Amino acid sequence: FERAARAGFSGVEYLFPYEHDPDELVARLRDNGLELVLFNMPPGDWSSGDRGIAADPARVNEFQAGVERAIEYARVLGAPRV
Repeated sequence: FERAARAGFSGVEYLFPYEHDPDELVARLRDNGLELVLFNMPPGDWSSGDRGIAADPARVNEFQAGVERAIEYARVLGAPRV
């Protein structure tokens, strides 16, 4: 975030914020004068090669839980798009 702010950006995208406490991210955004404009839904197990799970009928419950988690993060972070 600091580098984005120094480069003159006022908004940033964040691929997957879920490894971090959303309040910590809010503080870092605020400290750097940035708005989080977009982040992605949980992709499943990224390290195992998952790149999204919405089209997998066997993972509907996991997808729905990811939607709820993304909404929680969006509310805390003030992000208008997921």
